[in-house]
Amino acid sequence: MTATDRRPRRAGASRLVAVVPVRVALSVALVAWVTLVAGPGAGQSTAQTVSLASLRVRGPVARAAVQRVMEASLDAYRRCHADRVAERGRLAGELHVRVHVEANGEPIAASVDWSNVGDRPLDRCVTQATEAWRLPESDAATLVSFTLRVGQGAPTGAERDVTAVIADEGREDAHLPESARNTQPTSGRARAQAVRRTWAPVDNGLRVVGPLSEGRVARTLRARSAPLRACVAVPHTGSGDPIPWPVLLSLQVGANGRVNQEPVVQVAGAPPGVLACIAAVLRETRFPTAAGETQVLARFQAVPRS
Repeated sequence: MTATDRRPRRAGASRLVAVVPVRVALSVALVAWVTLVAGPGAGQSTAQTVSLASLRVRGPVARAAVQRVMEASLDAYRRCHADRVAERGRLAGELHVRVHVEANGEPIAASVDWSNVGDRPLDRCVTQATEAWRLPESDAATLVSFTLRVGQGAPTGAERDVTAVIADEGREDAHLPESARNTQPTSGRARAQAVRRTWAPVDNGLRVVGPLSEGRVARTLRARSAPLRACVAVPHTGSGDPIPWPVLLSLQVGANGRVNQEPVVQVAGAPPGVLACIAAVLRETRFPTAAGETQVLARFQAVPRS
């Protein structure tokens, strides 16, 4: 082949090389235009920012019914996540949620038992969205636990359970049991007189799902009345006379008789240290052994003594 024969081919190659940069430039411009129009999140499915990773149902309500409510609630959970991302930036990880559903289909005592996302406002928003569920009525209570996976990539927070959440509330409570203290005592400060309260079960306020009988659960909780009364004996901090505190407890008791998940404690009007103290007493409570797990929901009143 002569030099003359090779020249056209070199010219064709030159034209090809010249075209490639033009195509690359056009592609870059097109990507930039799409990003400008669609926003920085283009190409990422917002539907996948929050997904259901696991679901467990114990009780008479069918799993399929719970699954339908969960799927209908995913948009609310996604809004929770999107609102927090807009304020904080990237949030990713898992939240383990537990909720007790009454026989009338209304949830109570929802809680985030564990999370590695690192955002407590997100925990609260998810809890509120869960308590908005409405399930079919049944003949007994149902316990639902599930895991939400949010965001993408590595978790944005450290592993965190309910114990750590309670401990972060920041209240002086040196008078509480050692395991319930969340701050160091302040020296040189006079402590106000504690208001003594009763600790009494509410009529028809005990619900038990599992092999343990209501009678055995009631006797076990009654035996812990003294330390629980000590938990609610704290100084009055508000204006006016002290008022009764309604108390709601949600426990999961393992077959070995031990509380195997962090207790959910709600005491309307009480300071955080009281909740920490009650949770500590319940963690140390030993129920009778049984053939499997038992879910307990119990209501009490802590009434000021005259």
